[in-house]
Amino acid sequence: MGILDLPAELLGRIIDFSVPDDFENLLLTCHALFACGSSSIPTHNARRKHFRHISFNSYHDEDSRLSFLRNIAAEPVAAHYVQSADLRGRIMVTPSLHEVPPGFRLRKGCVGASMDDVEKLVAASQFSHLLDTGAETWTCQAEDGFSASTFLLTLLTNVRQLTLPRVWPEVPDVNTQPWQLLTAMMRQSHERRMTSPLCQLRSLRALAPVHYDSRVGLSSLSAFLAMHDLEELYATSCVAIDDYTGIPFTWIYPDLKSPLRKIEFVSCCMDSSQLSNLLANTPNLQSFRYSHQEKWHTCGHDWNAGAFAAAIGRYCGHQLTDLALTVDGLSGEIVTGIVSLQEFTCLERAELDVALFAGPSPESGEMAGLEACGPSKGFQKWSPAMVPKLTEILPSSTKNFQLFDSSLNDYSEVACSLLKDFSAGRDWLLSDLEEVVLRKRILDNPENPTGAKIRARVMDQARKVGVEYRSGLALQPIWRRAFGEKCGVVLDLN
Repeated sequence: MGILDLPAELLGRIIDFSVPDDFENLLLTCHALFACGSSSIPTHNARRKHFRHISFNSYHDEDSRLSFLRNIAAEPVAAHYVQSADLRGRIMVTPSLHEVPPGFRLRKGCVGASMDDVEKLVAASQFSHLLDTGAETWTCQAEDGFSASTFLLTLLTNVRQLTLPRVWPEVPDVNTQPWQLLTAMMRQSHERRMTSPLCQLRSLRALAPVHYDSRVGLSSLSAFLAMHDLEELYATSCVAIDDYTGIPFTWIYPDLKSPLRKIEFVSCCMDSSQLSNLLANTPNLQSFRYSHQEKWHTCGHDWNAGAFAAAIGRYCGHQLTDLALTVDGLSGEIVTGIVSLQEFTCLERAELDVALFAGPSPESGEMAGLEACGPSKGFQKWSPAMVPKLTEILPSSTKNFQLFDSSLNDYSEVACSLLKDFSAGRDWLLSDLEEVVLRKRILDNPENPTGAKIRARVMDQARKVGVEYRSGLALQPIWRRAFGEKCGVVLDLN
């Protein structure tokens, strides 16, 4: 029996079950199916327009994930229409930086179904076996927001872009139901079933507040990092340092690797050993961008930039095409500096902070900072004059290079050492280089004679060797400004 031989009622039910993924394709199969399902087209289009993008991010909205669950309980199929979900909650943003696409915005008084319907929704979940407290008890616990958010994720089978709530636990508690739900969803994403939540997730945003006291352990994102199809991660204020002020990170899924191709960490605090635990399990990474910020209780007070860059090169140097390393806030010192990027054999675009070169080479044994020590035998004590030339540091594959300086410290000697003989070696060693720019953010009074003299010295050196020089009060690293515009957050360098 062919499908068109089925009774009209049964054919209608089949069409209903095709919503939303296969609805349009099924109706376009033939005139008979189109005629049978045409009455559902207005409802389908209305749901797609209303639920394709859901957001708790407008300052006009009420921050209640539980209320949103009531809306889903009233119309369960709506969850399958969601392709973009922003769960940040109430936050003030600059409208020009964040144009929220048309879609669902929770309004005061929009409560949807009753709590009884929410309990039925929880009880009917494919993950109900993990909610061993029962639907009624769990629904009461869901008032904490985190439980409601994690359960909401179990309903999103077609979401491709997800922004997590701004308030996210610093450290995961794997023995609690929300974390068990996240792990179960991650495991199921590898089964490639149509009913698997987050199985189509491509882009994850974890946008915690950006300041000294704000931090979220990278470990709290572990389950997401192992999602089957995740390609991009945008995160702020993540910490991955194993000391008494930090939060360590280990890869806890020995049978899985992260499929990430692009990572952007803004105002984060990590060291080379903990970053290595991530990169060793991220074999497809092609773009890595990171800005360092000292965190609560002087976590990351000194930063070993040389070891950090070396760790990236060790695991990703053979395939990385885009690299950015900058500094947002650091009251300490650069423990060791970057002396070479030659291991990045495919690198095309790089944006680096001048400060990252202001430290001894890792090979010298010398370290600056709170645990400072002198150089090993046969090495001289570091000075800015020992900084290698850019033509020696950058790989020959480089096409675009941005050098940025936002420090109050005088790094003019470091900058001049980097620029030394640049014009002479560029055509020979960097024949593919199309653009190179040195950008300086002015943090002191522009009329300050000392600062003006330092900037003039660097500007003269840059122009002598054919490097474009720009300075201004509002300059930021190009990649960080793009991050703010893309993710709808206002980022500023302090």
